[in-house]
Amino acid sequence: MKYFLYILLFSFSFFAQDCPEGYVNDISGEDCIPELFFHNTSILQAFYYFINVSINSAPVDNDDWVAAFNEDVCIGARKWDITQCGNQICEVPVLGDSGDNSTDGYISNGEIPIFKIFDASDNVYYNAIPSENVPWQISGVSIIDLLEAQISECPESIEGDLNLDNITNILDIVLLVNCILSDNCNNCFDLNYDNEINIIDIVTLVNFILNF
Repeated sequence: MKYFLYILLFSFSFFAQDCPEGYVNDISGEDCIPELFFHNTSILQAFYYFINVSINSAPVDNDDWVAAFNEDVCIGARKWDITQCGNQICEVPVLGDSGDNSTDGYISNGEIPIFKIFDASDNVYYNAIPSENVPWQISGVSIIDLLEAQISECPESIEGDLNLDNITNILDIVLLVNCILSDNCNNCFDLNYDNEINIIDIVTLVNFILNF
């Protein structure tokens, strides 16, 4: 058994390639993938085809990636190179919970996946909204017109001044908390630039106020 493990580790190190910053080896060790899009394989799969994928209405580049998530767990990803896809329409394999440890947190029948786009030119992840939410089913095939990330342009302002009253204070915290509770925040509220708007942004805003 010991020698088998040595052989396995040697094989992985032999095939693994050096990845650029922001990328890691995939589960096979043969290809590089955006680090937040790393995922294990599963015998339970469905496929979501998107006819168009865009950022602010502009089609994504062939170096960009699309991934599916179940909450914060990546459950499938692919590079969106339409020249490598049939009829230039690519699909995301969306993987299900097969009951073993490697697929803990993966999706189950009836749940709806969420999607993210990785912009390779800027090394940035964006939340993406499909034109139709289709529940996941084992071996399902879904064809959806559009997956798009909308990035709002943020006005120049004092750091943390979310209500644009030229001061960063408790009113900005109230605004941020309300937007999080209502799930109606714009990208300008992502104060730590992690493409998620949550309690970490509240902590960041408090730090702005304490150091203002």
